[in-house]
Formats: sequence, C-alpha cells, structure tokens
Amino acid sequence: MKIKRIVFSDVDGTICSFPDKKENPETRKSILEAIENDNITFVLNTGNPSLPKILKMANELNAKYLVAANGSAILDVEKNEYLYESELSSEIVDKVLKIIKKYDESACFFGKNGYYMVTSNQKVKDFLTDFFEYPNWLYEDAKIFNDIFKIEIYPRPENKDKIVTDIHSLNVLADLAVMGMHMELTAPGVNKGTGALWLCNHLDTNPDFCMSIGDSNNDLSMLKTIGFSYAMDNSPKSVKEVARYFTSDVMQNGLGEAIQDYIFRTKFDIMRQENEDKLEKRKIKEAKNEFYRAKANDK
Repeated sequence: MKIKRIVFSDVDGTICSFPDKKENPETRKSILEAIENDNITFVLNTGNPSLPKILKMANELNAKYLVAANGSAILDVEKNEYLYESELSSEIVDKVLKIIKKYDESACFFGKNGYYMVTSNQKVKDFLTDFFEYPNWLYEDAKIFNDIFKIEIYPRPENKDKIVTDIHSLNVLADLAVMGMHMELTAPGVNKGTGALWLCNHLDTNPDFCMSIGDSNNDLSMLKTIGFSYAMDNSPKSVKEVARYFTSDVMQNGLGEAIQDYIFRTKFDIMRQENEDKLEKRKIKEAKNEFYRAKANDK
C-alpha cells in the first residue's frame, strides 16, 4: 500500500462546535489550503447520515469522500454514489424501537431511503429538526424496519443506563456507542474506524500514514485504527487517552493546526516514497530500454 495523505475528520465538535454549530473561519481556510498546497485528500467521517447539510459541507470543503452514519455508508462525493453500505437487521430495529417506546424516549432512524423520527416530545422534535437542518421526517413506524443504517437515541438522564442495559440484554449483534447526550447503534463491527479502513483499502493507502481527528466516544475506533490520531482540546478524557497527538479547541482552529502538524510529521515519509517511486520508474524504463536493445541486436 502507498503512503497518501488522507485526513479523516469528524464534524460536530471538530469542524464546528456542538450543538450550536459555530465555526472558526480559519478552519475551513486551513482545510482548503492543505488540499490545494499539500496534496491532502479530505474525508468527512461523521456520525451524521448523508443529510443535505453534510453533503453541502463536503462539497464546500472539497471532500472527495464521506464516511457517514458511523461507517455504515461511504459515498464518493464527486460522483454522488454509494461505495459501501451496511444496514441494521430488521430484527434489531424492531427490538430497539420497542425499548424506545417502553421508556417513551426519542430517537432517529437513519435509512438509505428516508429518515424517521420517533418522539412524543415537541421540544426534542424542534431541536433535532433544527440541528440536522432537516424538516422532512417520516413518522410511520411500520416502514422503519428496512434500509436502516443507524439509530440514534436521545434518552433522559434517568433512563440512559436502563436503555443501555436493555439493549445489551437483547443479545443481538450491533455496535453501540454511548455519548454524553445520546447513544448510537450501527450494524455489528461497523464504526468510524472500519469505515476509514475500508476506504484506505479501496484507495490502496497505508492507514498508518493517514490522519484521524475527533472529539467524542464515537471517534475512538477511528483514532485507534488510523496512525496519526488527534484529539481536540474539547474532547473528554476517554478520547484524549486514545489519541496519539493533541490539538486546540474547535473554536481555536484545532483541526487546522492538527493538519499542519500532520503534514510536517509525514514530510520525510512522503519524500522517501517519492524517491522510491522515481527509482522504480527508472528501473522500469531501463528494463524497457534493455528489452528493445536486445530486440534490435537480434535483427
């Protein structure tokens, strides 16, 4: 596998603050300059599904790929097509939906063919609609079970541990990430880390020389599997304990600073590979010349 500079970046808490979605203008500037000047391939690796607002951000940041819904879907942004998809089984979706209704909690079910919201709380509905910038929610329970990439549950504090326990007691295969305000379910063995590794393999890229950056527990798998891993200063202790390197807060252009650090740290690896590529091309050229000289002598 080749050494290529690929940056896998979280969105909420890394590019923009969470949950108020504020940005430091320098962050976008840093990303675009790195893409233009340092041959960076920029990838959004987010817990969000491929919402219109995420696709808009991907295009504005010249991201070539989008790893969405915690690794459940990988899109070629330029071609606007799915490269990889992994869905939750209808059995898991059905059982988790029953747990959500048991505690009268709120949740979103993100699918390839639509996004469903389950809630009886108008404030939660308004918040999620505003946060995701998505008004076209579906509410038909009977249609939820197919093509679901990811489930997000937003429990009240007194029910959070109960729901986690109930989900674990189901003995069904699923990947569960628990954050401060919510929890996320994807298909077994599917997370941001597996999404990043799949794309590295697809691009014939050595993950040891790629970069990952995030601020939350759903970033842990990505930080563990990608060589140059960075934790935002606004990360909890659990994230900082896993990342190899650290950077500033999201509102202090921590992402941009981390990208510059990554470019510096990989400078000699890139130069070494460029020299090796030149040497390999020279060998191929010399072999071709030798072949044609031998052909000419045979005549």
